Amino acid sequence: MRHLLIVLALALMPLSSLLGSLLYLIWWLIPWRGGQRLSVRAAFTSTPVRWQIQPLSKTAESAPDSTSESISESTKSADDLPFDLPFQSRLHKQPRALNFRPKLQHGLGLFCLLSLLTLLSCAIPLWQLAGWLSRYLLPGLLIWGTYRALLSGRLQVRDLVNGLLLGSFLLACVGGINYLFHWQTHPQLLCFKAYGGFCLLDLLLLAEDRARGFSMHPNVLGALLMLSIPLWLWLLGVIKGLRKLPVLLALLWVSAVLLMSFSRAAWLGAALIGVWGSFWLLSASWRQGLWLLGILGLSGLGLTGSLQSILNRFLELGATQGSHLSRLMLWQGGLEMLLEHFWLGTGLLQLEPLLPAYLTPVPGGAGHLHNWYLQVAVESGLPAALCVFICLVVLLSKPKTLSSLGQACWLSWTAMLLSCLFDITLLDLRVSFMLCLLLGLLLQQRQLMRQINALPLKG
Repeated sequence: MRHLLIVLALALMPLSSLLGSLLYLIWWLIPWRGGQRLSVRAAFTSTPVRWQIQPLSKTAESAPDSTSESISESTKSADDLPFDLPFQSRLHKQPRALNFRPKLQHGLGLFCLLSLLTLLSCAIPLWQLAGWLSRYLLPGLLIWGTYRALLSGRLQVRDLVNGLLLGSFLLACVGGINYLFHWQTHPQLLCFKAYGGFCLLDLLLLAEDRARGFSMHPNVLGALLMLSIPLWLWLLGVIKGLRKLPVLLALLWVSAVLLMSFSRAAWLGAALIGVWGSFWLLSASWRQGLWLLGILGLSGLGLTGSLQSILNRFLELGATQGSHLSRLMLWQGGLEMLLEHFWLGTGLLQLEPLLPAYLTPVPGGAGHLHNWYLQVAVESGLPAALCVFICLVVLLSKPKTLSSLGQACWLSWTAMLLSCLFDITLLDLRVSFMLCLLLGLLLQQRQLMRQINALPLKG
């Protein structure tokens, strides 16, 4: 029951953030009886079931139990540890860094101090407090909770990955069907009239030229699908036999709907991690085959005329009007704001009321700066922003010491940080929730690899 509930919660999170969050909270509240602690050697000598992972090399298998570092995974999750033999063969060359712990305390402490000073100096302290809780404290707790739950076995790697993949596929189905069939319906379920008609399920299916999910901006849709691409590539690389076919079809479908979103930031991030991930996560033959399918797919789009729409989206960058021009105006106004609020910033959630004083009216209005880095610096001040950026660099450092699944999570984060140069979809609840889960999984995989590297290896 717990396994099904967490998969369902993670799958529904991109479609309905509130409903997914409620199911996730219920999952946390269900009593859990932890299984016995499992040694690293035992985790790899079990017979794989779901992932069909090859066992660790005989050298590592022969390591005595007395020297094996224990990992906190339940017995049932032993078959779900996602490691493939080609990556394990390189473990002998990796440094043993079991005792390495990133020194984040000082950076986080300085950031909290600067945030407190901003709270005391900003125009609306209550907004600063609300923004700090929603953007930093709650995501931080989610990352830490995911990491601890994965180590203890409360949350299994299989359930987490399955939920994320299922959610991306369902989201692609909603956006793709809406784009192809131009639905005009707007069904609403579980509404509360006392709260302004607020609905738990609000399915906004409009006929537009850009694919949409459930009440979702196309850029958010593109960002969520972009984050799932490395996970699909990883799954394609680790499973065996004919089971690769449905995974390949799902990857192609998610990629097609990503194109339909017409989000240029998501296209840029997906192109980067698609090429990078194919080298890290796929064999040479599958990499070449996937590239061939991509070329054939683009050729098919050219025959149907859809490729011209994609090219026009890029050609808009050279036009004298459009969203790119408003972005340039916003960036210029944001830099002026940063110079005036250099040390402590304007305060979180207080940028939009101040924007008109720093730039001419933007077509369609503006509520943010379309650049996450600049937005953080303006709202919190440059010193606090540097603390955030340095902490991310530390957490995402040394990707080659990660497992293949950890590298997939790293690629997702890299794509998002690249797209953040042009948008702030990272601040959307559904996107930030998925990023927190991916970072918690990355940290768990890194810790597990450190324990494996600490095992005494013969020869």
